[in-house]
Amino acid sequence: MCIRDSDNTATVSSAELPDESDSAEQPITRDPQYSITKTIVSVTDEDGTVDSEAPFIVEEAGDVIGYQIVVTNDGNVDLTGTSVSDPLLGGVLTPVSGDGVVIGTLEVGETWTYNESYTVTQADINANGTLEPNDDDASGGVSTAPNPDGDIDNTATVSSAELPDESDSAEQPITRDPSVDIVKTARPITNDPPEGDDYVTAWADSNFNGRPDAGETVTYDYVVTNDGNVTLTDVDVSDLFDPPALTTDLGPITCDDVVGGDNVIATMAPGDEVDCTATYTLSQADIDEGTVGNTATATGDSPDGTDDVTDSDDEDVTLPQDPSVDIVKTARPITNDPPEGDDYVTAWADSNFNGRPDAGETVTYDYVVTN
Repeated sequence: MCIRDSDNTATVSSAELPDESDSAEQPITRDPQYSITKTIVSVTDEDGTVDSEAPFIVEEAGDVIGYQIVVTNDGNVDLTGTSVSDPLLGGVLTPVSGDGVVIGTLEVGETWTYNESYTVTQADINANGTLEPNDDDASGGVSTAPNPDGDIDNTATVSSAELPDESDSAEQPITRDPSVDIVKTARPITNDPPEGDDYVTAWADSNFNGRPDAGETVTYDYVVTNDGNVTLTDVDVSDLFDPPALTTDLGPITCDDVVGGDNVIATMAPGDEVDCTATYTLSQADIDEGTVGNTATATGDSPDGTDDVTDSDDEDVTLPQDPSVDIVKTARPITNDPPEGDDYVTAWADSNFNGRPDAGETVTYDYVVTN
């Protein structure tokens, strides 16, 4: 506040006398003031749905935060060279209403209104609100290094020739949800035998006998999705088999668009989906068990930690069993070799070489048993 005088002097003049004067002084109280208020008035999601009722939720890149900034001359002095700036919103701002008499001068009682917006980026969500200019950290200062405070901060400042700057800030909390999803399936195989119709099995029926055999293969498909709202890194895809199946019988897991076909996905932005595959070789133990069970797992890093995001999916492949045994029995032909004469063959051992079976001579049977 500044107090000055408004002085004025009255003077009387005549032809006969010199002038006479008298003055009066009226003190003037000058009180230049302004105020600035910044508020969040809406959040619009990517689908165009507008939320205009607090508390607001920001959870995806592309969400648009609507701000209203109101600057008022609360004093009794016109303020010249007045401007409003906000580094997050692009610097010096232009009012949508109020600056109507002398442009750039905030007249006494005048109010300027600004309607501005900011589009949230994936970097904002990943950083948990530490990238904005003039971002207030936990200690109340200005962040110079990552210090997650969980909201998008920004500050609007009004300046004039007559007064020091005034500022007001608004904070919009960020909702972060790191998440990964994996879906595992055994790929149906269409078998095309040289004769007969095609048929589908859960394994590659290489000998076309309609049943699983040791050495035949099962192919697994894995679909890994970042279904959260932050970027994930080093997402590892693995698969663990239930005994008696052996994890070592699974070939390498290879993922699309990964250098070298590795099973580690370097980076997954929200919504990214990556397909992976691997082939398992059946053992006789698997056939005897009648099923192969295993669990696939995707584990990755969020911006906040290591191996802190994970999901699993299991799959059981039924292996049809065809138990069967076969036996073939034959009487073994015996070549008899008499001391004199030619060899001859009989169904029994003709021990006296008389050419006929006699009591006490033997018949030998052979049995061939096949699974």
